[in-house]
Amino acid sequence: MGPTGSGKTTLAREILPRRSYVIGLATKPKDAVLDGLRADGYAVSRDWPPHAPTPRMVIWPKSDHEDARAAAAHQSSIFARTLSSAFRAGGYCVYGDELLELTDLGLKHELNRLWRQGRSVGCSLVAGSQRPWEVPQSAYSQATHLYLFTTTDERDLRRLSEISGRVDKRALRAIVEDLEWHDVLYANTRTGGMEVTRVEPRGARDAG
Repeated sequence: MGPTGSGKTTLAREILPRRSYVIGLATKPKDAVLDGLRADGYAVSRDWPPHAPTPRMVIWPKSDHEDARAAAAHQSSIFARTLSSAFRAGGYCVYGDELLELTDLGLKHELNRLWRQGRSVGCSLVAGSQRPWEVPQSAYSQATHLYLFTTTDERDLRRLSEISGRVDKRALRAIVEDLEWHDVLYANTRTGGMEVTRVEPRGARDAG
């Protein structure tokens, strides 16, 4: 969770190679984030199931619908099939760069099943969002690993106080408010452990 440019995408691209099977969901007609995954070797499919499944895929629906509702319905149908198949197969990591866009597509049932039962079938969900207060509370109550970038917005901070598990919510809030740009707080809801680290932008890191 964090504002645009804070380092969410860079962090995700560091996490995803640790998973053997990854499916990225692209919600925009053009998306630099998913283009980055394609540069990392991910195959792109416009539909589900893909013609040639690979261990690392981006599902990127192509819609010729000019009507926004029809385009959203087309995306939702493909993503619902993708999420259901990933859950049934087990072992997949699903990646969504903007969780709010997925929930807005009416995928609450499929996402909730991953959150609540995914661990039992070896599935995981890696997802980001700019504004914590806009994300469903279940995203926090079911998450084990949280990466939080700085925010001073009261609505965001109130939502972070709803995190379940052993995390010291008062300490978490104080740390998040005081983070520097590109710093990130990792919190483990099972153990209560917290640690601050830094996410260097890929361009700056490569140049260094």
